[in-house]
Amino acid sequence: MHRHVGESSWQVTVGPSTALNAALFIREACGLSHRYDAWRGGSPWPPAQFRGDGAAAGQWSAWWADLLRSAGGVATLDGPDFASLADRPALREACRSARGPFRHWWEMPAGGRIAMESWYRLFGIDTAITAAIREFEHRHVRRARPFSLRLDLVYARTADVHLVGERYAVLAAGCFRPHGRFEARLMERISALA
Repeated sequence: MHRHVGESSWQVTVGPSTALNAALFIREACGLSHRYDAWRGGSPWPPAQFRGDGAAAGQWSAWWADLLRSAGGVATLDGPDFASLADRPALREACRSARGPFRHWWEMPAGGRIAMESWYRLFGIDTAITAAIREFEHRHVRRARPFSLRLDLVYARTADVHLVGERYAVLAAGCFRPHGRFEARLMERISALA
């Protein structure tokens, strides 16, 4: 569930993206390689459980790009059949095999979605966003102009914030750690938008 932080003039929406997390889970669970390593770091999780092939890996890369272009796959995944992937049959089969384990991990009591929802409290996301706006307003001696920003959370080991568009970014847990890039990248976005 996405949370909204803001006032009448600005709004930041933050939350876990089911579609992006499913795509990353499917990539790892099916052992699909991906040339863009920015979404990796450390050992793959979950470990490969299903067999994927080169065709599925290539189709996954295109699917990932499509999900990012659609602002994190705001539309929900159309499993269990994945009819929207009819033109990507190898990937469609990989999605079918990994769907059950993904749903189990995503919905279990200490699983993906609930773990990411705890990030608000654990990393003080709401407070950090409000503090960044206040710092911007103090620094520029004016109120922030109206803007909106969407931040999707993913369970990946990277420490960066991936800016996808002017008003959309994808954040992984690593960006909230010490020496992570959350505050700096948030201030960059706010300065550009507000």
